[in-house]
Amino acid sequence: MSQNSSYPIRLRASLEGDALVVKTLFSHPMENGLAKDEAGRLIAARYITQVQLQLNGQTVIQVETGSGVAKDPLFGWRLKGAKAGDTVRVGWRDNRGDENWAETVVRPTP
Repeated sequence: MSQNSSYPIRLRASLEGDALVVKTLFSHPMENGLAKDEAGRLIAARYITQVQLQLNGQTVIQVETGSGVAKDPLFGWRLKGAKAGDTVRVGWRDNRGDENWAETVVRPTP
């Protein structure tokens, strides 16, 4: 798998009461292979097939996705059992084998 930094990830993880709220915005073209460019040629398929969320190095959520997800998808989760200072890591893998990851530390409730 190759890391693809041309599609950045925006990630935020914060505590709201006893819940960890994770929000992530993946920059990705999410082409389903059916659209055409200006010259009428099909645009090759390129879409996220897997999303993963890790808490302190352990996978807690893994989602299988497909070509029906919109461009630059936004994902959000609410989890229990996390605390300020924990490490959250999220990433995606696409149908071409590219992947990207982002990591942050859980912020305390303001």
